[in-house]
Amino acid sequence: MALTQGPLPAGAVAPHPESGFCAAGRSAPPLRAAFLSITNAAAIAEAYGAVAASSLSAQLLHGVRQWLGHPLRAERVADDCLVLWVDGDATALERLLARAGRESFPVDGQACLPALHADWLDIEGDQARMLTPEESAYAHFVATPSPSAAGGWQAAADRFRADMSAASELVGALGASRVALDWQEVANAQSPGDSLCLRGTPCLVPMAEGMQALSSDIFVPALERLNLTRHLDRTMVLLTLARLDRMTRLHLSCRISPLSALDDAYWTSVFDALAQRPAMARRFTLEIGGRAALPALESTRVFCQKLRERGVRIAVSRFGSGSDSIGLEGLQACRPDMLVLDELCILRARHSEAGRQELRDMVRTCGALVPHTVVAGVDGEQDLAHARAAGAQWVCGRGVPRSPVRREAVALGRPTARRVAPLAVAAAAPEVARPHIDFWH
Repeated sequence: MALTQGPLPAGAVAPHPESGFCAAGRSAPPLRAAFLSITNAAAIAEAYGAVAASSLSAQLLHGVRQWLGHPLRAERVADDCLVLWVDGDATALERLLARAGRESFPVDGQACLPALHADWLDIEGDQARMLTPEESAYAHFVATPSPSAAGGWQAAADRFRADMSAASELVGALGASRVALDWQEVANAQSPGDSLCLRGTPCLVPMAEGMQALSSDIFVPALERLNLTRHLDRTMVLLTLARLDRMTRLHLSCRISPLSALDDAYWTSVFDALAQRPAMARRFTLEIGGRAALPALESTRVFCQKLRERGVRIAVSRFGSGSDSIGLEGLQACRPDMLVLDELCILRARHSEAGRQELRDMVRTCGALVPHTVVAGVDGEQDLAHARAAGAQWVCGRGVPRSPVRREAVALGRPTARRVAPLAVAAAAPEVARPHIDFWH
């Protein structure tokens, strides 16, 4: 069965890309209890007040109860924790997280996104029931995230509000198909025409002709500060897999934030799809890169191991930036097949002999760690010459000569202007002022 109903428009994102991978029918097992944790509840309370944080969790509870179809199937054990009774299906929590992750709630006059985490509790039953006080206390204890997993917000409340405004607009852009993947070829520096893969990074599609697509380096840092990268990253990975399934000669890479590289319910359908389509999995590279640190090394290790078992290659980007967020322990957890040098490496090589020596040292160091090293940010012949002189095998950037793979890659499309209304939180104020946004049906 095809993953998508016909080809995707160039530069567009399917509104619900998970539909192609999550549609497989499963028998309904007994009900199981699970927790749904609002990991940014403390930060929301600090930025908007405790009453606002409580209001957000109450709205979330109302929506979950509507979707599950019975009030007893969801209860709030604390402002930052709900307990749900759901089918013991492996994709049940993923469907819930995917649905809630693309919605914002009105909090203190502003659209606000909860950062959600879910997992099973060791409680089952034939029907939903209220938990005992002991069970509720246990659920809240299990659901309480570590400071690193919660995001560890350190900035002032006004910065949190500004980042949340940007994050809400981005979620709106995802729903309006204005977030796409911008593709760069990873080409052989020494042998023109040889290509390793096409490297995809998210970008915000412009709203008018002649405008440039907004790089993820602009909007992803706000998501990382809020620990809200999961919905974007999952959407982009599912879009990439749909492309791979439809274009069987391409090898594609997709970048996600380190905050999303966790073994949890968000990735259930991705793991299933890769296991069911081994030929597709072997043409996929998952790239982990961003400014955030890995929140849980053991969970990342399991996540990457599951991907490798299915034939996927792992890449780590922004290596050698001078402020590597992943670090040596992170590299040991990810065990990458590919390292993508930070663009600063080629920039420094462009301006000094010391920079060129540093590039040679970085390429040599990476060659001792992984099979493939990529010099990113190559913008012209001079950069390409520096990369070749440093001994780099693979390069990517706007100045990389086109190879035959580009002819098929044209079908992926370049991000082009979308004729849609501007997305602005201020313009959406009447909408978010409603007492409840019914997104469950």
